[in-house]
Amino acid sequence: MQLMDEAIQEFINECSEMLERVSVTLTDIERTGPSPDKYSSIYRDIHTIKGSAQLFGFNQIGTLAHAMEATLDPVRKGRLQLSSDLVDLILKGLDHIHHILETVKKDRREGDFQKEVQQYIPRLVDTLTRKYHTPLRLLRDEFADYEILPKETPVQLMPEELAEMTKPIPAPVRVASTKGNAPASPPVAGVEPLSKAPARTPAPAIQKSAKPADERPAAPAAAENQDTIRVQVTVLDKLMNLAGELVLVRNQMLRYSSVHARQNPELSRLSQKINAVTSEIQNEVMKTRMQPIGSILSKFNRMIRDLSRDLNKKIELKLEGTETELDKALIEAVKDPLTHIIRNSADHGIELPADRLAQHKPEHGTITVRSYHEGGQVVIEISDDGRGLNRKKIIEKALEKGIITAEEGRLMSDPEAWQLIFAAGFSTADQVSSISGRGVGMDVVKTNIEKIGGVIELDSVQDQGTRILLKIPLTLAIVPALIIRSGGIRLAIPQVKLLEVLRVSKSGEGQRLEYIHDRPVYRLRGQLLPLVDLQEFLSVPPLRSAKSLMFDEDMASIVVLKSGSSSFGIIVDEIEDNADIVVKPIPMFLKNVGIYVGATVLGDGSVALALDVGGIAEKTQLASGADSRKTLDSAQTQQRGHTVLDYIVFDMGDQGLYVMPMSIVNRLEEFKNSRFEYAGHRKLVQYRDKLLPIVSLADYYQDLSPELKDYTLKSLKDPPDAVCPVIVLQIYDRLVGLQVRRIVDIVGMDGNIDDSLKIHHAIHGTLIFKNRIYTVLDAYRVIRDSLNLQDQHGKAAAGTTHQLLVVEDSDFFRKHMERLLTDAGYLVRTAQNGQEALDILEAAPGAFSLVISDIEMPILDGFGLAQKIRATPTLSRLPLIAVTTRYRQADIDHGEKVGFVAYLEKLNEEHLVDVVQSILSRQGA
Repeated sequence: MQLMDEAIQEFINECSEMLERVSVTLTDIERTGPSPDKYSSIYRDIHTIKGSAQLFGFNQIGTLAHAMEATLDPVRKGRLQLSSDLVDLILKGLDHIHHILETVKKDRREGDFQKEVQQYIPRLVDTLTRKYHTPLRLLRDEFADYEILPKETPVQLMPEELAEMTKPIPAPVRVASTKGNAPASPPVAGVEPLSKAPARTPAPAIQKSAKPADERPAAPAAAENQDTIRVQVTVLDKLMNLAGELVLVRNQMLRYSSVHARQNPELSRLSQKINAVTSEIQNEVMKTRMQPIGSILSKFNRMIRDLSRDLNKKIELKLEGTETELDKALIEAVKDPLTHIIRNSADHGIELPADRLAQHKPEHGTITVRSYHEGGQVVIEISDDGRGLNRKKIIEKALEKGIITAEEGRLMSDPEAWQLIFAAGFSTADQVSSISGRGVGMDVVKTNIEKIGGVIELDSVQDQGTRILLKIPLTLAIVPALIIRSGGIRLAIPQVKLLEVLRVSKSGEGQRLEYIHDRPVYRLRGQLLPLVDLQEFLSVPPLRSAKSLMFDEDMASIVVLKSGSSSFGIIVDEIEDNADIVVKPIPMFLKNVGIYVGATVLGDGSVALALDVGGIAEKTQLASGADSRKTLDSAQTQQRGHTVLDYIVFDMGDQGLYVMPMSIVNRLEEFKNSRFEYAGHRKLVQYRDKLLPIVSLADYYQDLSPELKDYTLKSLKDPPDAVCPVIVLQIYDRLVGLQVRRIVDIVGMDGNIDDSLKIHHAIHGTLIFKNRIYTVLDAYRVIRDSLNLQDQHGKAAAGTTHQLLVVEDSDFFRKHMERLLTDAGYLVRTAQNGQEALDILEAAPGAFSLVISDIEMPILDGFGLAQKIRATPTLSRLPLIAVTTRYRQADIDHGEKVGFVAYLEKLNEEHLVDVVQSILSRQGA
């Protein structure tokens, strides 16, 4: 009995594989054209399904397969073209077999599908016979029990056609073993061909009476099959679990050996060898579960084919990176989310052919699914060239459902608006259909992706398309994690959710942990990062209060995490180590808490709970919650026009404190005097296999005060081992070092720069922060003057009337670009955000020759500004340049889509004048 169950299970597996292969090949033939090899492959698979089904007595499957086999025979022999309606029917037959197979899988019997078979066979045979100039009596007689054609229909057959069609199809042969995937049996002597309704009665068991003459060619295939064997998935799962246990034991042994290394060096040597062998075993075992993602992506060809017909659209599906491998369990987990996304792209994204032609787009819409490895994850990118997301419609639906308020909708940036489609029950479909409008879709996608430790990112440009990124871990079995301690307990955080780790000083000017509406926040590179004190959140008996964390402790550790498209930080007591962990299931009462995904055994034998980053974000309403958005929006509203920027604070040698933005700093270094060399009068140091020019700020600004001049003279007498702090900047594609006396701190400051005191041409002005005055240096001007780079750019043409609009929310960079462009001979006007810039442009549509804009700004960002300019007839031809720190390739591509003619990195603004001159000269030509 067990042997028979194993044989049936093998039949189910092989039959499922062949059904999928036939479906993929059929849709491929429709897209790429006919191929004799593909026709033969389909015919062989269906013939094998028929024979195997009859062997096990699954007569309904055998009947369906035999009907399809007879239908495909003239196609295979080139006498009939494979039409779309014939493909439809064959695919429908595959669906019927699949449904019967599901019943066999569950009950080990077919169940009653006679009604489906009785309806399907006449349609299939009738469709084929109508494709001939004269009907085929043989095919009709083959299924005489089915009502196909009138019996009196006259039939005319050519002799050669009759001879070809009357060749017998051999019955399946019962062999001694039911295991293996043997090829279809060749004709056997003494076996009569099947006649009427062959699948309606079980095929008799026939003993092999003679050895076929053509059996020898099968030998090479048998030899070839020795390279692979079929293994039950449960065996692989058990092997993976054992490998996980081995990893845990390895971790414990490494920890023990590290403690006793001096007493027992041989133990340390053996533990290192066990570590290497365990790592290799772990990698090889993980390979056994890896499958190419194409195994699920190829199935979507059929889905897109059917959707194209249902929606009356012309849609092409492009698959790239199908060879990318992913754990089998994860492949199954992403199948449903991918199905939702691709159906949405077809229904909501791709327009009707007439609409596409009206927008000067190709008649065929394209959905591209691309997969690739990046940063230890598999990224699946789904993009389309359709209508994109409609911001206005999304906001209206969100207001209608009470997800946001009218004020929140008005202040939302485009990326924030796109996140609304992930709300539960959200749908923009006007009518409910079998494809969309039921309010079940993207929220389920996000939930399922986050359940497996993945993240989903979305980007869209109206009328140009939508792009969705799914970032999936390679495997869930063994996970790299960060081990932390909070309130005396140890916890594990999956590294796939980790962005960075910060150590924050709590003393002096560097204190930047603050409270907004009783919630802790941290100013990270000018952006407010919401924080969670993990000890307080977990209700662990506190060793100190949140306030003492800020003011009584010298340092705090902040772990910055990513949840969805947003980020937040957790405050922890200690960061211990990185480790590969095996996540074990936890009891239901712990799982129901919603902030743990499992538990693991650490190297010392103790148990640590693994945190659910998405669960913490949801529980605290950070990263995606409405309360968090209100908190941060109100804080940004209070600071609007005074963007917080991180500055490095340093001392040049006098009594003042000086600053420059951290965003222009490449590195902070310390060099001994003995490392400095000179080429002529220029100070240099060998740095990363290159020469780094050194500019002494005290020497450059010595005319500001006598103290700076005295400090410059005294520094010449410093001993060779004296250490000099150097701030390394990157400008003009080169690194330059600025020598200072002391680096004081890094401080987040807001407020406008006061430029009323023009004490030096290389000083922007002053900032007042916590009752102290800081002088803001123009580092670019210092370097240009010191390295004789002031002639790097030419001036605007004499008598130019070009007026430029600079849009930048940072006061420092706005003033810097204004000065840079004014020095180049242009008239410059500035705006602090996209909406202010749009108001200026609409008030004077012909006054400006070019717009230079940052991307990340309050109220209306740079992408939104570009879209609105391009949509305004009086402004649509205005050249746009982006200058931003968002300089990933995806951002550059997005910038080009929304209408920027140039996309520059903010830290390389020295190219700005060249680009402006080039664009304006082409415009004049």
